[in-house]
Amino acid sequence: MKLRIYTYKAPFKKPFVLAGHHIAEREGILFELHDEKAPFPFWSEAAPLPGFSSETLAEVIEWCDASGDWQKWLLSEQPPKYEEEIPSSLRFALSALWFERQASLSYTGLEHFLSEGRAHKSININKAIGLGEPDEILQATKAAVAEGYQTLKYKVGADTIKELEAIAKVREAYPALNIRLDANGAWDVDTAKDALIAFQPLDIEYCEQPLPPGDDDADAWLRNQTFIPIAADESVRTFQQARKLILDKMADVLIIKPMLIGSLTAYIDILKLAEGSGVKVVVTTSLESGVGRRITAKLASMIRFAPHAHGLATGSMFANGADPWPDQDLIRNGTYHVSEITPCKTLKTSPELLHEIKL
Repeated sequence: MKLRIYTYKAPFKKPFVLAGHHIAEREGILFELHDEKAPFPFWSEAAPLPGFSSETLAEVIEWCDASGDWQKWLLSEQPPKYEEEIPSSLRFALSALWFERQASLSYTGLEHFLSEGRAHKSININKAIGLGEPDEILQATKAAVAEGYQTLKYKVGADTIKELEAIAKVREAYPALNIRLDANGAWDVDTAKDALIAFQPLDIEYCEQPLPPGDDDADAWLRNQTFIPIAADESVRTFQQARKLILDKMADVLIIKPMLIGSLTAYIDILKLAEGSGVKVVVTTSLESGVGRRITAKLASMIRFAPHAHGLATGSMFANGADPWPDQDLIRNGTYHVSEITPCKTLKTSPELLHEIKL
């Protein structure tokens, strides 16, 4: 087998601030695995998300530069374990390659291989609406609804009065719309309680990360103060964190970013635990390229009971021609058509070759 490792840079249409980081472009590493037994190469991606990932891109590149033992996991009879001491995004990339190859040897797709054939052919997805004036938010909502989205996520946490006004206008205009909020940990406990109580009459699907991660007692207390379900996002970075949130009943929904969780085995174990405990799982991207988004979409399609829309509509954020493997053709009317994902034969861009390794 042969492994090629590339680096890429893909600018966004508009720079934005995420967790205090001003991000104008997305950077990451792409992996291309050639196996003489397969008719096409397997692709995966490692793209740490600034402000969210525990590792930096430079640290992942250092791992790729080193001639260590991490490459042997691609040849192992067992998938890379999530306890392995390598960066999470690299664990994601390696385990995705391992499972993609195993699925191909079994003449099936990744999602069906992992779910024993139960994966959905298509899944509903949401679109995110950023902060702004109430009229601007309503106009953005109209545009998203016209594209076919039935679930929209609204950023909150800057000005509750304005945000209440905006969401009230949205609810009045679209009574059947699924509305979810995302505070990104912007509120303290008292502010979160007051805000969620104020939003209650507007039929909110859930509020994502109302409090900063780390205060378990506050999370559990807040969940009992509102009828709005609580979703954990920044609080979920490992299987151990997810397990604690589920067993201690601190969240109604887990927002899982597979790139940040790491290995696919950790993701599968989280799904099993959540399903057995009645906790819902929503899968979202980490703003990675279309290479990683396709893997993330396959993982989302595995969820047996999927009443919630997933966060996969982030490819439109990239500047025209910047995404190595755009997936806009797979998204129609607020639905991601996973069954239409085909093997990558040629990338739309030419990433820089970092290494070529014979395994």
